[in-house]
Amino acid sequence: DVNESSDGAFRGQVLAVAEGANYALLLREASSDTTVTIEREVNLSAYSAANLTLSYKRILASGETIEIDASDDGGSTWTTLSTLSNAVDGSYATTVLNIDSYVASNTRIRIVANFTSGSGSQFLFDNIQIDPSGSAPQQYYDDFRTVTYNGSYGTGDWSTTSWIETDDDGTNNGGGILITG
Repeated sequence: DVNESSDGAFRGQVLAVAEGANYALLLREASSDTTVTIEREVNLSAYSAANLTLSYKRILASGETIEIDASDDGGSTWTTLSTLSNAVDGSYATTVLNIDSYVASNTRIRIVANFTSGSGSQFLFDNIQIDPSGSAPQQYYDDFRTVTYNGSYGTGDWSTTSWIETDDDGTNNGGGILITG
């Protein structure tokens, strides 16, 4: 979904949940969809290299995975950077991924949750940031500290694009991903 607001930020498969003083985004399984996808685009054309960092917490059943993907062509093609397998995390873990090969004017980051129908699984992520290097490095950062769906808290402006949620078949699913205060 792009700026879908029919059922609000606190319903659907991707939603904002309170985590301490801030919010995190939660991808959760629904009975009709076993794949939940969310992505966001940023212009990194002024840079030669970048790292992606995010914090996450998994509640995944056997056989379930979370893929963290990158694209350098606006989402036409994707490469999986990391796959997180089934686990139950008691606290947040952090991963840092090199995205040098995906630095472009339309770099996209995508998180794909591959759930098993009926397991009630969840994946939370927070503190997602892109740290580019090269000329005039800036930081693109969204820690979901407010109830907005296009947070931009780093020195680079990431607010012109929102997170996008798609269904199993790649279509918008009405999952309620626009977060408004």
